[in-house]
Amino acid sequence: MYRNLVSRLLRCQRGNIAIMFALSLIPIIASVGMGVDLARAYAVKSRMAAALDAAALAVGSSSGTTAQLQQIGKNFFNANFPPGSMDASPAVTIGISGDTITATATANIPTVFMQVVGINQLSVDAASTVIRQITGLELAMVLDNTGSMTANNNIAALRDAANQMVTTLFGSYTVHPTLKIGLVPYSAAVNPGPVAATLVGAGAAYDPASPAGWKGCVIERPSPNTTADTPASTAPWSRYVWPSSIDNFYDATKPATILSNPSNGNGSTGPNLGCPTAITPLTNVKADLQAAVNAMAAWSRGGTLGDIGMAWGYRVISPESPFTEAQPWGTKNLTKAVIMMTDGVNQVYKLTSNAG
Repeated sequence: MYRNLVSRLLRCQRGNIAIMFALSLIPIIASVGMGVDLARAYAVKSRMAAALDAAALAVGSSSGTTAQLQQIGKNFFNANFPPGSMDASPAVTIGISGDTITATATANIPTVFMQVVGINQLSVDAASTVIRQITGLELAMVLDNTGSMTANNNIAALRDAANQMVTTLFGSYTVHPTLKIGLVPYSAAVNPGPVAATLVGAGAAYDPASPAGWKGCVIERPSPNTTADTPASTAPWSRYVWPSSIDNFYDATKPATILSNPSNGNGSTGPNLGCPTAITPLTNVKADLQAAVNAMAAWSRGGTLGDIGMAWGYRVISPESPFTEAQPWGTKNLTKAVIMMTDGVNQVYKLTSNAG
């Protein structure tokens, strides 16, 4: 009897399908779940890659120390992939080697379905590399040094702004390999500095140290040479000189002092009235530019002629005379630019009274 019972049990196939389905359900769930979890991992990887691209490009277009650039990169990454997004908190590394920026990120994301087969998390990584193009810059800063800059101590604000621009553009460099900046202070005239003597005909020698000497300011040439590169040998400039016999129009008898109204302006008289600080030609030395900016002062009397300042800004970045520091026009990977900082409009004063 027992032998027959065992035989029947061995031959019975009822319920086999259910058992087989139950046994196969685990790998089926694992396979479907693996696809879902892998799709999540791919989405995280794609999102990280996009954030790394933004970070690397931001670093490539910025200047600063290595630490500052690395922080810029991490800030951009976190802005595009905030920590905790998509259940991931990536670890970001910004590498800088010469002109090559490499941004990498790794993250672990928890699984949902793959835990059935003992896989609790997936590791995801992404990378982005940017190579900065070495682009040179020749920049002329045309700076208002007129008497109106004494109001509200605007001249100090201008010095601060100019110094900040120099600091930003130079970054960590003290002598920049691809950047040159020139300074063009202007009032009613511009002072080309030592090259001024080569721009005019025979006459009084250039002498910026003597109050009675010619400081270097010139009168602009008439059209069509106002903005042209015509050499001085063909179309010379004229000296900007006020009559040395008349320094002012004040009364000979000094009246009693009723009210004192001191000014920070530089009210020069005689031949150099209103003649500002000399141009600083293009240079890649940061300290020289900062010293020249800090030496600027507001020059009262004479007026404001920003168009003359812009014309000399063009001459500073031009490879033609009178300056020789600029690269030729069309030099590959070189940008030439002129910027102006001013507080007013063009005007010329007529000194016919002691109002000055």
